[in-house]
Amino acid sequence: MNFGFARFTRSSVLFSPAPGESSMAKITSLLMTPATLAIGLAALGWLDPFHCTVAAIGLLLTAVVGFYSVRPQCVGEFPDGTLDRGHRSFLWRRTQARASIYYWHIVGLMRGVLLLGVVITITFVASLAPGLQALVLDRDRTQIETKLEALEQAADWPAAADLIALRLERRTSHEWRRVLLLRQYECLVAAGSLASKEDAQAFFQRAAELAERESLNKDLAATHLERLGLQQALDGQRQMANDLADENSERKAELERMGQDVAASQRVNALAQCQLVASRSEVQQVRLDLTKLQTEIAKARSDRARAAFEMLIDWGDSLEPGNPLRKAKYQAALALAESHGLDEAPPKARLSQLEQAMQKTQPAALPAGARAVLQNVDARTIPPLTIVDLAVQRPTGEAVPGLAAKDFRLTTDRSTRAPVVATSLATPSKPAQVVLLHDNSNSTSGAARTAANTGEADLLKQLQGVAQVKTIAFASKVSVVTEWSDDPAAASSALQQLALGGNTALRQALAQAIDELQQRDGPKAIVLFTDGRDTVGGPEMAELIARSRQSGIAVHTIALETAELDREFLAAITQATGGVLLAASQVGELPQRFRQAAEALRRPFYRLVFAEFPASHPWELVIGGSNAVRLSGRPSEPKQ
Repeated sequence: MNFGFARFTRSSVLFSPAPGESSMAKITSLLMTPATLAIGLAALGWLDPFHCTVAAIGLLLTAVVGFYSVRPQCVGEFPDGTLDRGHRSFLWRRTQARASIYYWHIVGLMRGVLLLGVVITITFVASLAPGLQALVLDRDRTQIETKLEALEQAADWPAAADLIALRLERRTSHEWRRVLLLRQYECLVAAGSLASKEDAQAFFQRAAELAERESLNKDLAATHLERLGLQQALDGQRQMANDLADENSERKAELERMGQDVAASQRVNALAQCQLVASRSEVQQVRLDLTKLQTEIAKARSDRARAAFEMLIDWGDSLEPGNPLRKAKYQAALALAESHGLDEAPPKARLSQLEQAMQKTQPAALPAGARAVLQNVDARTIPPLTIVDLAVQRPTGEAVPGLAAKDFRLTTDRSTRAPVVATSLATPSKPAQVVLLHDNSNSTSGAARTAANTGEADLLKQLQGVAQVKTIAFASKVSVVTEWSDDPAAASSALQQLALGGNTALRQALAQAIDELQQRDGPKAIVLFTDGRDTVGGPEMAELIARSRQSGIAVHTIALETAELDREFLAAITQATGGVLLAASQVGELPQRFRQAAEALRRPFYRLVFAEFPASHPWELVIGGSNAVRLSGRPSEPKQ
């Protein structure tokens, strides 16, 4: 017996033709599927990103499934069709060595039809889902509304109505369809109001039919249609009156000609006079009828205007305060009242109330040049709440009063939130941490030293019970005069007993004061007295400012104006950290400047309580609306 050799291989049904098939069959089968799908999408008008994406995904899935699908291929077989695999024999249906190219055309066409069915099914299912209906059906909403706003601003109402009608021929969500129908109704009425009498009839009729068909309020269109009917009747009466007047003129001319004929004048003239009197009576009656008709038209117009006015007021009342259409309806009612002599008080009152309601939700405007100083961030006192203390000051250093929770907004890279509570306080919950820097260089000797010691004693006395103070003196070197104490007045005598030094280590003194305050809790401030400039060297001004702002340290400076005073440096670091620069042109002004510094330390501040505060992400705190002040950074790490 002649035994053939049989084996089976795995091949893709979609991409690999049977043995002997040409590559043209493979290319034809591949191209027919997307071609059929594209023709189907074009016929349905679905050549948009959504349907094209669904079709592309379908093609990709078909390709993947086709790649992993298998079919047995008979490489060798017996003459009678019997194949052998191991010791088992079974019959295998013979196939032709080469399939017709039309077969592959049909296969590609069927795949395209199947994919088109998948796209239609996905679209149908998406349109049934409430959340997806608007996504699928209203994808061009923004584009359509932009075009409508442009047409309405240009007063091209017919084009706007036609655009809406064209869009309504396709499926939309129920919510947007209702909005489009209302806008189409308004556009038709507006187009009729601006059109000629012949065209206005058509626009108003379309508006009335639309209201009847879609169960809208058709009073406005009915009013315009009735007005047109009355206008046409009035035109007819006027035409009749003109005809009678013309006829009367002709008869009068005829009577004048007859009067020239003396022979037959009496009888003909009497008859003509009777006809003339009758004609005048008819004309007078027509005039009375016209006057009555005009009165009725004016009354009907007033009634319709009042009905439209009340409808606009009720329409605006039914909308949400944040809806821009509410203000538009009130403005339309006000315009209607002005043009028809109606009561303007209701729409004006509603517009005023709406404006006040919107202003209550807007952040308050800050004075020009206002600034904010972050004093403390506390996340440990009442977890999980975070307490933020900050001072908001005018350029002169006075506190900005009257701010509420709506005037503060905390923004992160993920969200924006307002504080739960915003309270104005005069005394912090924790004692203020103050470092007093005293310039003890040679230039501060004599009357300047005496006046400064007097002012410092007064300052320390006012901080008694509300602040913990550490005093540091600087000349050529920086030295601690007194350590942190709840009784700052005790440092007065120590400052008076200091021996004068040499140069001025101003930058080193500021750096040491910042180091001291970084380890403390509560509002932090530096009170600096000097009359010169740094002559020793130390950190750069930018570094000192950055470290002060990062730790929430305000630098208040009492400066005795001399030829050596570095006013530019002092003004920069004071303004950047939210402090005040108090310059004394004479020695006698120093005590008053120290008292002003004490007042600045005791000024009111705002306490904000946030339910959520970023633990590690960058944040920005925005204060106020106009002239807003911004603070940014990260919350400080809790201390052990």
